[in-house]
Amino acid sequence: MMEYEVVEEIIYGLESGILFGMASVISKMGFILVEQGSSRLWIPICISLSICCSGTGFYYQTWGLKHGRAIIVSTCAAVASILTGVLAGMLALGEQLPSAPAARFSLLLGW
Repeated sequence: MMEYEVVEEIIYGLESGILFGMASVISKMGFILVEQGSSRLWIPICISLSICCSGTGFYYQTWGLKHGRAIIVSTCAAVASILTGVLAGMLALGEQLPSAPAARFSLLLGW
């Protein structure tokens, strides 16, 4: 297998994972916007955007799985999804890591 094929597998995995992570953040963002007093139209808009992100993520992951090795594509997708969800949740939605040391350690250990 050529080196560029491995890079391609990694890229497809990362692209799909980032899209999956963003889908979860975008759907939650609609509910947060409504809680803060914005129009209720944000909920279906954000859910629609979330579905588009998920669908595109499935497309990239399927393409990567079809043309590459499942272990690389799936691992990159899982890691990118978790990191994107956590980082975007913290930065865009203002979520915080658990304050209890045991819970924080468990979260970091899970990464």
